[in-house]
Amino acid sequence: MEKLNADFENWSNEKLWNYIWQRTISEGAVVRIEDENGEVIEESLPLDRSMIEACSIGDRRYIMLCYHKMTDGHRINKIIATERQRPTVNSDFSKIAFRDSKTSPQSTPNNPIIDYQFVFIEREVDHEKPKVVYHGSASGDIKLFEPKTAAEGDLRNEPAAVYATPNIRIAIQSMANRFASNGGIVNGRNFVCIPMTQKEFETVDAGGYIYELPSENFNPNNGLGFGDDEWVSTEPIIPTNQTFYPSILTELKKCGVDVFFIKPDQVTEITNLQNQSNPEHLETYLYNLSKI
Repeated sequence: MEKLNADFENWSNEKLWNYIWQRTISEGAVVRIEDENGEVIEESLPLDRSMIEACSIGDRRYIMLCYHKMTDGHRINKIIATERQRPTVNSDFSKIAFRDSKTSPQSTPNNPIIDYQFVFIEREVDHEKPKVVYHGSASGDIKLFEPKTAAEGDLRNEPAAVYATPNIRIAIQSMANRFASNGGIVNGRNFVCIPMTQKEFETVDAGGYIYELPSENFNPNNGLGFGDDEWVSTEPIIPTNQTFYPSILTELKKCGVDVFFIKPDQVTEITNLQNQSNPEHLETYLYNLSKI
């Protein structure tokens, strides 16, 4: 499947889901459903068009993802998604994830209980290797990139590698790594958290560099990190070009990365939210903060 040229992050939910149904299903995919504790409810459920239904609620038309199950001789139609949920998608739509909710049978008007489940749609894709990949850094004149273990890579027990991306926005985002306590993509929105004031950052912002690296020895990082936008090489790499940007902050804003200047005592809470793999809670916390 080709990469999208359109900025799908700004698409409406309806347009995004329509694209998912039209393209992901036609390529073949499976569904995995987990509860909020990570327990698998359904695994490797083949996704096909018989699972797609539509209904109207008021003046809105909803697309639903359903599966049919026989229980004690009765057919159960279980709705596991509607276009109301905003999915997280990667650049080639090989992985789609979203959180759905339902009212627990034990729920009462005086004690409402909402159960959450996480739905993942995945399909195999052939990765077309880009001609170059990019690496962002606050350091200039790097002549050779040696494989290193990134902090998050170490937590995932990954081998030492050179990290790069075909996505220039992520490379620009990475220019802030030296100063950022947290960062990533939450529900399609790139963000970095910097534990200082904007004024303090501007005094240390001496610019950053984007390096172009030949892609021959790079491969996708198996869906880890930034997913299909994170490529790694276990071999040293000589860059072919570097571009200097006088202000990291200016470039972050220009390419649409949300920057949060936070207090040092907020770092632990944001890190815990990232580790919980609950994008809605993280997004709610972040976007209640002031961003520039």
